[in-house]
Amino acid sequence: MTLSKETELGTISVSNVLFAQIIADSFQQADCRDRVWPATKRGRQIGSDAKFSVSDFAGAIEVEPSFDGGSVDIEFSVIVKFGTSIRKLTDVISDYIADTIYEKQ
Repeated sequence: MTLSKETELGTISVSNVLFAQIIADSFQQADCRDRVWPATKRGRQIGSDAKFSVSDFAGAIEVEPSFDGGSVDIEFSVIVKFGTSIRKLTDVISDYIADTIYEKQ
């Protein structure tokens, strides 16, 4: 699925593959490396510990425009290593995603 927006210049479309790549890059941050892996909605790991296909991960991501129209809701599943602070991990991942998307605007 792609996220589309109509403007006076035409239609802007963003594929889930782009969001998947940004999320995958967030997994490489110091606080996340070797602590988080992409998963399907049913909790099955996508790929192996070392590698996974971004296009496979893109199929497990849901991107919807929010009701206010100025943001998007991104939903995806991960597997987290036992003993890892989920709160710290989600803060790092969400901050990285938000900062990266803001920079690319």
